[in-house]
Amino acid sequence: PLEGRNFRVEDEDDERHNPQIVVQVPTLTAVSTVNALCQIQDFKGDILTLKQGGSGGKILIEHLKMNQLTASLSAKNQLVLYGINNRIDRANITARDTARVFQYTNFREGLTLTTDSTVELHLTGKALQQVQR
Repeated sequence: PLEGRNFRVEDEDDERHNPQIVVQVPTLTAVSTVNALCQIQDFKGDILTLKQGGSGGKILIEHLKMNQLTASLSAKNQLVLYGINNRIDRANITARDTARVFQYTNFREGLTLTTDSTVELHLTGKALQQVQR
C-alpha cells in the first residue's frame, strides 16, 4: 500500500487489510467493482455512479464533492459514506440481498433509497428524514 493512503475498516470482523493498488485519475464518473475493497477519496464532480458486484466487497467514500451519487449494491457488499467531509447534493442508493449501507453523510437535496428486507442500514437521523420514498 502507498504510504499515507489508509483504508478504513469499519467492521471489527473484517479480515481484509489495506488496498494493494492506488489509482490516481484527474476525473471520475463511474466505478464498478467485483469482490473488491475500494476507497474513493478527494474527488469533485457532477455525477458519480457506483456498482458493486460479487459478494463481500466494500466501497468507502471520503472527501467527495458531487452533485449526484448513484450506487447499486447487493450480496453482502457494503457502501460506507464516511464523515462530514463529503458534500453530496443528491443520492440514489439501491441495495438488496444482505447488502449494508453505512451513511454518515447528509445530502443537501435528499436521498432516494431503494432496499429489500434483507438490507442492513446505518443512517443518521437527518438522513432518515431526507429519505424520499
